[in-house]
Amino acid sequence: MFNSVYFSGKILAASLILGFTTFANADSGRNFPILLGSSQNILLSPTPVPMSIMADQENVVHVSAVKDFPAPYQGVIKLLPNKMYIVSGMVNIGINAINLNGAGMKGMDPGKDGVLSAVNGAILRSREVDVYLESFCVVNASTETKAYEFTDVSGNKFLNLFAGCSVIDAPNIQSLGVGMVTGFNTICMFENYWKTRDGIKLSGSIEKFTSTLNYVTGITNGAAIEILANANIKDIIIQSCYFVYSGQVGLKVEKGALVDQARLSMNLFRGVGKMLEGVTSFTPGWEMHQNGEGVLDSKGYGFMYLSENTAPTGFKGMSLYAKILGQTKMVKSDKFITDQSNKFTFTGKRATAFDVTAIVTATAPDELGSYSIVIMKNGKEIIAPHSTVSNLKKDAGFQIYLQTQVELHTGDFIEVFMKNNTHVTPVIVSDLQLKVSE
Repeated sequence: MFNSVYFSGKILAASLILGFTTFANADSGRNFPILLGSSQNILLSPTPVPMSIMADQENVVHVSAVKDFPAPYQGVIKLLPNKMYIVSGMVNIGINAINLNGAGMKGMDPGKDGVLSAVNGAILRSREVDVYLESFCVVNASTETKAYEFTDVSGNKFLNLFAGCSVIDAPNIQSLGVGMVTGFNTICMFENYWKTRDGIKLSGSIEKFTSTLNYVTGITNGAAIEILANANIKDIIIQSCYFVYSGQVGLKVEKGALVDQARLSMNLFRGVGKMLEGVTSFTPGWEMHQNGEGVLDSKGYGFMYLSENTAPTGFKGMSLYAKILGQTKMVKSDKFITDQSNKFTFTGKRATAFDVTAIVTATAPDELGSYSIVIMKNGKEIIAPHSTVSNLKKDAGFQIYLQTQVELHTGDFIEVFMKNNTHVTPVIVSDLQLKVSE
């Protein structure tokens, strides 16, 4: 029968045979028989201790009181780099802050393990280092306190707030909120809980920001997530988060902020005054789906029309297509812009296939007239099929209906073109309807 015992943090191999135990010291490799009341002893070779296990033990710092942290200097507790601080219980660090300095922090119970501070400014701070927190609660204990101030101007570091990272305001305290994050290559917030006066603010150049399965409540002044005017973010994913508070804003994007691509899906808002501010479901680069009542799905749609038009459409030659002229009116334009000239320009950043419907009403200026319409992409690519009406009497009214499908990329535009198959006489299109739908 074999047992393993721990002595002074080092693993000792033991063999228990008929009353004798032999301990092998992992450092010296020597055997130390210990008499247990029998005259027989059989020694077995000691089990070697992997150096990685010893190294892991040496990199862990257990904290249950403020004295277990390094001594504060000018109000800042500077952690030792490359250490993992495991906190048990809620540690009150007074009016001090903690400089993570590349160290990680975690607790075992996110509802009980963490730090409390009444410092002016951020409780947890870092600059130009990776940040790792897990199952760790930060309690703001004054109106001038916020939880985080993390900065990476280089854009090479990673910030991970993994499962169970909580930020809460102490009872009867309205703090400065979750805090500020500036820069970083990747920001990952997963299964966090915030119950605080204000949410998190993002600034600087950020490659990727992800927020998943987070619960935000208690916001009374501000927004759960606020993207500041100087932010430049390439990719954003906000998914399956729950925003529960009265009034205020869910997601705010300040004017001037740059976001290349963003995805919001399956988030829920309860009682929030404005789910979105500074951005909509149809802002270029933003895609929103299944976010509950109040946030439309990002489904591209456009509708424009001509009515009682008097501008003639001329032709350079028989059977040559020409753009139908006239000042169109726009009814709806989601993911599109228009210059009121029978033209829809796609603003989305995801290539999308659209159903297109066009209806043209006009009067034939010639006997035995024949006319066709088509959707033209980017002024030069004819989208099949076309639609034709023929054998018209002079001055006879006619209508042409066309339905097709076209794939659009950012900046692509479509227009309705027409051709006279039998003459070159101009035609006045009195009415036109153009609809695009994703």
